Amino acid sequence: MITFIGLSVAIEITVGPKDSDFSSIQAAVNAAKAGDLIEVRGGIYRENVVVDKKLDLEGLGEPVVDAGDKGSTFTLLAGGRGAEWLHHYRLPQPAWTDGGGN
Repeated sequence: MITFIGLSVAIEITVGPKDSDFSSIQAAVNAAKAGDLIEVRGGIYRENVVVDKKLDLEGLGEPVVDAGDKGSTFTLLAGGRGAEWLHHYRLPQPAWTDGGGN
């Protein structure tokens, strides 16, 4: 991370089955700082993801995120507008829950 006069610069974090920073989306979200970009590579991710900070998530190669009928695929706790930051994903319904954060 590069820091200029107390300001941090957003970084890019990759998620994928191999040659990536993380193999799970939630692990990447946990490690990320607000404003970071998480790129999720093609594959099937069986997990529930809780996003508690403002991040950019982008899918590469149409990743599939499946919560396995165990609640919402994504729960947004950091505010925002849902699908605006989910690009190039295939999600079963319900795709996300807005937790009402700021």
